[in-house]
Amino acid sequence: LSAGVILFNKYILSVYGFPFPIALTMIHMSFCSMLAFVLVRVAKVVPGASMSKETYVQKITPIAALFALSLWCSNSAYIYL
Repeated sequence: LSAGVILFNKYILSVYGFPFPIALTMIHMSFCSMLAFVLVRVAKVVPGASMSKETYVQKITPIAALFALSLWCSNSAYIYL
């Protein structure tokens, strides 16, 4: 699945000439967030975790920010491959 996403992103950025890797990252993260929300809150496929706002900010937000940075850098690299 990961290889498919990589090839699809490269295709979008190089073949279609879409020169906005940050926008592509934003679309990717938005779609993942919406899918996670639907699976956890609507479909109840997995149980939701309850945590305080402080715990969320300290533990989840840094991971999400680093993941978004990683996606942005990799999508930026696809323009030059």
